Amino acid sequence: MKTTTDEHPLMFAARAVERFFFQPSDPTTLGLMRIATGFLVLYVHLVYCIGLTDYFGPYAWVGNDVTKFVRKDYPVQAPPSNWKEGLESDGKIFQGQTMWSIYYHIEDPKWLWVVHGGI
Repeated sequence: MKTTTDEHPLMFAARAVERFFFQPSDPTTLGLMRIATGFLVLYVHLVYCIGLTDYFGPYAWVGNDVTKFVRKDYPVQAPPSNWKEGLESDGKIFQGQTMWSIYYHIEDPKWLWVVHGGI
């Protein structure tokens, strides 16, 4: 194997990635990482249960009317062509933000809990 002074930096990085992903090693570390990730996902899921109806649904901190406005009606403008013009000079490019969530379409708190439990 070449030393780091003789090898191109991109080749050194490529070899490091190859060693990381494809060199045989003890699977214990990977197993522990998977278990820790599972606990983290479970923790986040349980913490969302504390205030689920405050985060999503018709009585959320940001109501459905505001969410629908941002998703469908909020004007998105292009940046100005030069430093002297304001934002209004180039006009509206399109309308609405490109955001998606299954919770946007759920209005009933019972179904909110069903979907959250299913995830």
